[in-house]
Amino acid sequence: MSNKDFRNNEAEPNSLDTLNEEYKEKFKKIEDCSNEIIKNEQNGQNGKNEQSEQNGKNEQNEQNEQNEQNEQSKNLNGKKNFFNIEKIGFYEIVLKQLYNDNLIDTVNTLKKELNLQENISAKNNYLFNLYMDDLFKSSNTKDEKSNLKEIIGTNILNRTAYLYNYNSNNVNNYICNNNSVLNYDVGHERNRKMFHYEISDNIELIHKEKCTCVATNYFNSLLCSGGSDNNIKILKLNSTKKNKIFNIDDKHTGKINCLKFHPFKNILFSASNDCTIKIFDLNTVIKKKKQKQNYNQTKNKIQNKIQNKIQNKIQNKNLDKNENPNQQWYYHQQQHKYTRENLVTGIDEKNKNLIIQDTNPFICLYVHPSGDFLYTSNKNENIIKLYDIETLTCFTSFDKNKYHTSHVNNIDGTTDGNIYASVSVDGNIKLWDGHNSELIHTEHYAHNGYSIQSIKFSKSNFYILTSALDGQTKIWDIRNFKLCSTFGNALSCSSNKSIFMNSEEYIFNIVHSSDFISSKIYVYNSYFGNLEHVIQNIHNDKIADVVNAKDGLSVYTAAYDGLCKKVCITQKDIQ
Repeated sequence: MSNKDFRNNEAEPNSLDTLNEEYKEKFKKIEDCSNEIIKNEQNGQNGKNEQSEQNGKNEQNEQNEQNEQNEQSKNLNGKKNFFNIEKIGFYEIVLKQLYNDNLIDTVNTLKKELNLQENISAKNNYLFNLYMDDLFKSSNTKDEKSNLKEIIGTNILNRTAYLYNYNSNNVNNYICNNNSVLNYDVGHERNRKMFHYEISDNIELIHKEKCTCVATNYFNSLLCSGGSDNNIKILKLNSTKKNKIFNIDDKHTGKINCLKFHPFKNILFSASNDCTIKIFDLNTVIKKKKQKQNYNQTKNKIQNKIQNKIQNKIQNKNLDKNENPNQQWYYHQQQHKYTRENLVTGIDEKNKNLIIQDTNPFICLYVHPSGDFLYTSNKNENIIKLYDIETLTCFTSFDKNKYHTSHVNNIDGTTDGNIYASVSVDGNIKLWDGHNSELIHTEHYAHNGYSIQSIKFSKSNFYILTSALDGQTKIWDIRNFKLCSTFGNALSCSSNKSIFMNSEEYIFNIVHSSDFISSKIYVYNSYFGNLEHVIQNIHNDKIADVVNAKDGLSVYTAAYDGLCKKVCITQKDIQ
C-alpha cells in the first residue's frame, strides 16, 4: 500500500469502525446460530434418551402383562381347561345355587377347583327358577325354532290330510260330540271338576316269577299275561260264569316281552327273549283245553265204570285167592291209554302255531288295523321290521339313512293304519307312512334327548302320548307337532310308561325312579295337566305294563310281584 493510500485510510476513520461493527454483528449471528444448533442437538439427544426410556418401560410392562397372561393360561390349563371366559358368570351362579341348597362341601370343592366365588348379587334360587321357567314356559311363546316347527307342521298337516282322506267336518263333529275322545281344539271350553276316587283291585292271573306284560282282545273277553317264567296265561272273562284260566303249553324258552292281539280275531302274538314271535289261535287253544277237560271227565267215568265192573265181578264169581289181581289193573291201564291217545293226537294235528325266528330278542309288537301285517323291533337293532302275516315275509324301509340311531322301544299307529310312529333310545319320535313306510317327520330330542319308552295314539289319531326317562309324559298334536301338555316331575327315572284311559280326558302313568322301586300309579287330567289321584300299594314290586279294561276307568296291570290285577277306579262327585 502506498503512503497516499494510507493517508486516505487514516483520513476516513468512521468507515473502518462501521466495518468492524458489521463484522461483529455477523460473528454474533454465526455464534448464535451455532449455539442454537448445538442446543437443538443436545435437546434431540435428550428426547431420544427419554423416548428410549419410555419404550423400554412400555416393553417391560408388556412383558409383565404377557407373563401374567401366560401364568393365568397355565392356571386355567391346570384346571383341566373345562370352561372358558364366557362361562365364569355361569359357574358363579351355579356356586350360588349350590350354596342356596346348603351344599357347602360341594361349594368349597368347586371354589378350589374353579378359583371362583359365588355370585352375591344373584337372587336366591335364581338358577332353579330360570330352569323351571324355561321348562314350563307357555307353548304360545314363539321364536325362530317354533316358527320353523309351524312351517314343518304345515307340511305334516298336508301330508296327513292326504293320507287320511277324510271329511274333516264329520270327524270334528264326531270328536266334539264324544267326551271320551281327546280334543284340544275345544279343551278351553271344558270346566274342571273335582272328584273323590275309590280304588279296588282283584287278582286275575298269577305267575311263578315276574309278570312282564298284559293284553286284552278287541271284545274284552280274553285277558292274557306273560312273564319271565316263559309262560302265557289266558283268562276268559265272563260275567255270568266263573272265570276260567288256561295255560299255553307250547311256551317260549325265554322271558315274554310283549303281547298283542289281532284287531278283530282271537289270535295272539307273543314276543320273547328267545328271539321268536309265536302266533297262537286262542280259539283252538281254549278248545283244546276244553277237550282235555272233557277227556278228564270221560276218564273218570270210565274208571268208575271199570271199578264197578271189577267189584261186581269179585262179588259174583267169588275170586279165588290164587287169582292174579295185576290182570285187572293192566286192563284198566290199557283202556285209559287208548282213550287218551286218541284225544291228544287229534288236538295236536289241528293246533299248529306259526313261529317267526330272528337273531336278536324281540322287544315290541304292533299289529296293523287290517290284521294282515305285524310291525316288530329287536334289541340292538335300529330298524322296524314289517311281516306279512300270511306269508311271514319280512320287509324294511329302503332308506336306511332315516332309521333311528339306536334300538326302537315302542311302536304304535293310528286306528286306520295310515300312519304309525316309533320311539327309540336316541330320544327321537318318527312318523312313518303306513302305506310305503316312508318317513314323514322326525321330532328330534322330544324329551331333552332322553330315551323314550312308550308312545300311544289317541282315538282321533290327532294326538300322541309319549313317556321318557326324563320323568316326563307329553301330549303332542301331530298335525303341527305342537306340545299340548306336559306331565310329571321332570326327574330322571329308570322306566316310564303311559296310556290314554278309556275316557281320554285322563291318562294313566307308571313311572319308577332310579333310586327305589315303587308301585305308585298316577292319574292326570289331559286338559288341565293336574294330578287327579295317586294309587298306591296295588303291587309289591315294579309295575311293568298296563292296558285298559272294558268298564270305565278300570285297567289291568302286570307287575314284577308275579300278579296280574284288575284295578277299578271309581269317580264320585265331591259334595
